Amino acid sequence: MEKILITFFQRVANKEQEELKNLYGYSDFKLETNNWYFTLPNLFSYLLSQNIIDREVSYTQFRKQLFNSPINQKLKELGAEVKLYDNKTNVDKSEYVLVWNK
Repeated sequence: MEKILITFFQRVANKEQEELKNLYGYSDFKLETNNWYFTLPNLFSYLLSQNIIDREVSYTQFRKQLFNSPINQKLKELGAEVKLYDNKTNVDKSEYVLVWNK
């Protein structure tokens, strides 16, 4: 699943039009010119709805894999990074942002 998550985030970082269109159409996300805001539960739901991750994957597995993957290292090569935007002292309630630095 790590490769799937990295590929997804790389597509977003590359501003692939189809992916951005899907994100924009998903009401639980906020998409701006240089920022994409999301929570982990909403990201998980989105990835399931788009058949990007397998329905057999639990939220706990998803979250563990996400935190243990080198996503930010890969994104920095593309001029983007994921940051904590609004810390609610609980990873499931906190809001994150993918920032395009280029």
